[in-house]
Amino acid sequence: MKLMKHLPLLAVAAALTGSHAMGQDRPNQPAPPGQVQPRQLSSKAQQAVAELHALNQARSAYSGVAAEVADSREVRSFFAERRTDYEKSDARLEALALTYGVDINSPQIQAKTKKVEESWAKDNKKIKQAEGPKASKLALSTFIQRNDDAISSLRTLRGEVQEQKVASLINDRIGSLEQESTRAQQLERIVDQASKGSK
Repeated sequence: MKLMKHLPLLAVAAALTGSHAMGQDRPNQPAPPGQVQPRQLSSKAQQAVAELHALNQARSAYSGVAAEVADSREVRSFFAERRTDYEKSDARLEALALTYGVDINSPQIQAKTKKVEESWAKDNKKIKQAEGPKASKLALSTFIQRNDDAISSLRTLRGEVQEQKVASLINDRIGSLEQESTRAQQLERIVDQASKGSK
């Protein structure tokens, strides 16, 4: 009779052992004693994390190139600051993602990052080949266009994400991109005036 009482428990243990043997473990293992199991992010939130990480990485690389080739001191300073901002933003993103058990260095997220970086690499090459004021103008105009595309994409994601912290992160990034575009447009006018004055 005692054996009969324990049959349900034995069945559960057998089922768990069987699934483990077949490699069907859950992606997140139980948290160690004393630690809280991280909450799962929805697929849309994970997509948003991947998108933000890819943007940070690609923009950091682009800003580094622009800061090197721009002939205007103000433009170089602008892009140097952007590079630092993107690195800090990515560190905050990584910390938030980890609270949900998401690793931004996972193969899936890195694949997304690589794809975005490859699309930006074409622009990096173009501004490297430009010279003088043209380099500054091209770096700024491309940056503004890329910002517009990113803002549109992030607004769509923001409406689909359920997690408040991730949505807030998207909001912050949209606000930053809008401010960056405004400043880049101001610099475009400064570069144009300087270019006309030198003729």
